Amino acid sequence: MIRRNAEKLYWIGRYMERAESHSRWLDLSEEITEGVSSREHIYSCIGNARHNIRVLRQLLPNELWELANELYLYVKEQESNPMLSRSPHLFYRRVREGLLLWGGAVDSGMPRDQEYHFIQAGRSMERAANTLQLIRSTRSRFPAESNNGMVMLLRSIGAYEAYRRHSSDNLAFGEITAFLLTHVSFPRTVHYALTELDKHLTELGGVMDFRLSPEPAVILSRLQSMGEDELLEGAYSACFELGNQLGRAFIQEERAQA
Repeated sequence: MIRRNAEKLYWIGRYMERAESHSRWLDLSEEITEGVSSREHIYSCIGNARHNIRVLRQLLPNELWELANELYLYVKEQESNPMLSRSPHLFYRRVREGLLLWGGAVDSGMPRDQEYHFIQAGRSMERAANTLQLIRSTRSRFPAESNNGMVMLLRSIGAYEAYRRHSSDNLAFGEITAFLLTHVSFPRTVHYALTELDKHLTELGGVMDFRLSPEPAVILSRLQSMGEDELLEGAYSACFELGNQLGRAFIQEERAQA
């Protein structure tokens, strides 16, 4: 596979996951954000993913293009729709539904080959980064004892019901942070996302030589040993560096092939 194609596949996954994360957060916090510029960011993410999918249509199921294009056109049309400002929740719900359909098409319609693993590696990396960023944003915006802030955080990650089953009465920031970072079976926790990332990078080991330090598995082991005070910032720093290294890996591989 051409390394430029691998990078485009990786960023398809990242852009689509980023758009979903933004749509969840903005649906809950529209009244305290710059609504228009934030919706433009969703439009940009979907547009960038759509562009990459169009370039790589010969490598991907046609359904991925159709769903991405349909969602892109919907978001573009809403910019001139006066109903958008009066009912933003319908807009964000429609965006999430479109992104979930697209993700379902990836899971059910793609062979488990290189293209699939590059897309899923991007989705996993973005999911870990987004969860960490939402936790940090909530901490800076709300006091630790704010139940509303904690509920918004959990709902923005789609984790409210899962967390309440895990800890029905405790809405303490430290307990929620530990759950979102270290829970092993909920798909949007950092631990789960990094486990998936490690799995997909392992599958791609014969295609690209990812020399990462620390590796996702090392970050996971560190999460289990960190105390509450260092857990969030330690995880954020490690994932930020991991994302940078993955971005540089594509450039380095491309130069090595030149």
